[in-house]
Amino acid sequence: MIIVKNGLRGKSASEKVKLGGNISTKMRENPNFEDAEELLDELDSATEALLKANARGKAKAIKVKVKLFNVAVMAIALYLQARVIGLPDNLGIQLIHAAGFEAKRKGSIHIAVLAAKKGDSPQSAVLRRKVPEKNKNYAYIWQVTTNILDENSWSYIKFSTVATVDIPNLVAGTRYWFRVAVVQGQDMSEYTDAVSFIAQ
Repeated sequence: MIIVKNGLRGKSASEKVKLGGNISTKMRENPNFEDAEELLDELDSATEALLKANARGKAKAIKVKVKLFNVAVMAIALYLQARVIGLPDNLGIQLIHAAGFEAKRKGSIHIAVLAAKKGDSPQSAVLRRKVPEKNKNYAYIWQVTTNILDENSWSYIKFSTVATVDIPNLVAGTRYWFRVAVVQGQDMSEYTDAVSFIAQ
């Protein structure tokens, strides 16, 4: 089962304003969320009110606006939760990420085959297949997309003979999804589940 993480915990009022703007922008630009217009209008209103209260710096007003903002975000998280019920895990996670939220699996043991972390140089990612093949005759085909909901948007980025690669020249602030397939001779595996990464 996939759970939508609302992303509210531990965030300051300023961070919540940024979160609200990010969610609204992503969802309004995505035709998958056309039926969420009313919820997004409420979020925009709550975000604007919180922004104004935060600018005035009055703690009591900020507290009230934070509560209203949290309700608006949680309403969208519930909307997304209803949308992913019955979807395959991969598709559900992709839909949640496309809306600007994070997701987690619950009630299942799932070991991700692929991991992505920040590279040593700016705007780079290090990708690692967590279950590398022991035979040295294996190779890896790496792919990337910034539009996880479009299966045709995947593009080739690298071919390697090792299970860890560095991907440079990413655009800061952009969310990327990566996947990898394993090749041995003329045989090629299916691509792994996609892993997401936001370039910094």
